[in-house]
Amino acid sequence: MWEEPDEIAHCYMVPSMTNTLYKQLESYKIAKVILDKLEDMFRGQAMLAQQSAITTLMNAQQKARHFGQRPYVNYTTLCFAPYGDHWRNLRRLSTIDIFSSTRLNMSLDIHRDEVSHLLRRLYQVFADGFAKVELKSLFSELTFNIIMRMMVGKQYFDDEATQNSDEGRRFQEMIKELFELAVSSYPGDFLPILQLVDYNGYIKRIKDLASITDELTQGMIDEHRSNKGDLNIKNTMITHLLSMQESQPEYCTEEIIKGLIQVILNAGTDTTAITLERAMSNLLNNPHVLEKARAELDKLVDQEKLVEEADVAKLPYLQRAMTT
Repeated sequence: MWEEPDEIAHCYMVPSMTNTLYKQLESYKIAKVILDKLEDMFRGQAMLAQQSAITTLMNAQQKARHFGQRPYVNYTTLCFAPYGDHWRNLRRLSTIDIFSSTRLNMSLDIHRDEVSHLLRRLYQVFADGFAKVELKSLFSELTFNIIMRMMVGKQYFDDEATQNSDEGRRFQEMIKELFELAVSSYPGDFLPILQLVDYNGYIKRIKDLASITDELTQGMIDEHRSNKGDLNIKNTMITHLLSMQESQPEYCTEEIIKGLIQVILNAGTDTTAITLERAMSNLLNNPHVLEKARAELDKLVDQEKLVEEADVAKLPYLQRAMTT
């Protein structure tokens, strides 16, 4: 029985520190010493809470050792890099040089163009009457095209871009494989002896994925280097990072550039497409909400133009509908 309510909070506090400890400390021994120092907080429940925290910490460390090292360039990305000077440098690069307002505003024309392209494709489908449309693939291609044009200045999915589409499929397959590996449970994390025989081929799949990822990202970088000065890639993310590499080679290495490409692709494509699909599904399943959102658009946005990001601020009902 618990003697004080605070003891329950203390019991959950240390396990919740696991992720912080993992990022900041590289040694199990240091982490365990810190947890031991907190024994007074737990009183009679100290051992159980500490064992839970240590077990979770070891499982996270073991998973990251296999998964974080290979596809993510030896822990050099924002996802897997330990907290320190390198991680702060990555955050600075991301905040100031990639996701700053100035850099994002430079890509607004890309957003408009890709959304218009999607609407034209939908119009062609509906030209002869109502038809079923699989939105997930369309949204995936939309988000993928926007991100790739921002990074490399090239559209991968278009009615006429067959060659680029083949390369785009390779990228999408890579992202799909990454997510499957990331969410799957690996028995070797719990029974280390299974790692000796690579149970279920998990480690081999990670190594294969790492090779494919490195090949694709290095190809993008090499293409930019060979086409240096081309106006079509003047404002792309890779061009900007390569110019930084010339002036700050120690802060913008080849591994860092490849890692940033991987993180943006993996974090920005399927996640955004799924969010759009879910939002559309909710609107279609609640026609009264859809009707009110449409009425707000007709009232506050000129019907002769597409809705742009700047218009969202004056559409409170649409914002609430998208976030609930």
